[in-house]
Amino acid sequence: MLSEAIRRHTRGEDVVIGIVESHGRKGMRSLSHSSNPFPAKLIEYKGTAFEEMDVDAILARRPTVALVDELAHTNIPGSKHRKRYEDIQELLAAKIDVLSTLTSSTSRASLRPFATSPASPSAKTVPDWVPMTASETVMVDPHSRSFAKPHAPR
Repeated sequence: MLSEAIRRHTRGEDVVIGIVESHGRKGMRSLSHSSNPFPAKLIEYKGTAFEEMDVDAILARRPTVALVDELAHTNIPGSKHRKRYEDIQELLAAKIDVLSTLTSSTSRASLRPFATSPASPSAKTVPDWVPMTASETVMVDPHSRSFAKPHAPR
């Protein structure tokens, strides 16, 4: 996702980082800091402040491309939308291209029962139709760092 954003930025496209979850990975942090991060919106929930993507600020800025990590993320109560894919739908409706990520084996609702560790059901799922609306999909094996050929959904 970040590599594609850098490529598009190099081509002259206006790219912003809506939100990137680094999960402590140094490479992700350094790549996201070298790009154009967008300030997160702080939302207080049960006495703790959480960072969520500021959808309205991105819409007001009107970039060509927005990076929005973790398509299946469930937003903190008090956010504009309940799920991040709903945030993305709003950006797409405003004609902003979105680059996002999804763990296909655990995040699609119909595949969740077959996940390798079903011990705790995850709220981080999306309806099956959501990834099928993508104009392009790239499959990445995080262990081999290889990429499958991009393809359009059928």
